[in-house]
Amino acid sequence: MYIMVTKLLTEAKIKSFRLDKDLQEKLLSDGEGLNLRAARSQRITNQVNLSWIFRHTHPVTKKPTRLGLGKYPQISLAEARELAEAQRKKILTGENPIQESLSLRQALNIWLEKKKVGTGSISFYSLNWVRRLRCLFH
Repeated sequence: MYIMVTKLLTEAKIKSFRLDKDLQEKLLSDGEGLNLRAARSQRITNQVNLSWIFRHTHPVTKKPTRLGLGKYPQISLAEARELAEAQRKKILTGENPIQESLSLRQALNIWLEKKKVGTGSISFYSLNWVRRLRCLFH
């Protein structure tokens, strides 16, 4: 038996989508658990934020779970489909797609990069913490 999966969303449909004034949120399905969440901004009037959501059943608890894949248009439809497929493969192998473990060193490096983004440098206070934490790695 052959099952043909049709993708429901297109870039044109996404760009032309308008959220009804009486709705705060709406999910647009692309099939196989991939959804585009359209939610009205709480800060800016008449702004609608679009983000990709992968809905699946947790492999251990068997509860419905949502996994955010990123915001549209930073993550395109094609990229979101690839990310969702990667998550499906993780689920098939028995992995929990939400559980991504980082080492302390990786977490420190990510935090440090985020601190540098705004100003290009980090504060003296942050630098002291980095030095203290890095001594744990040697």
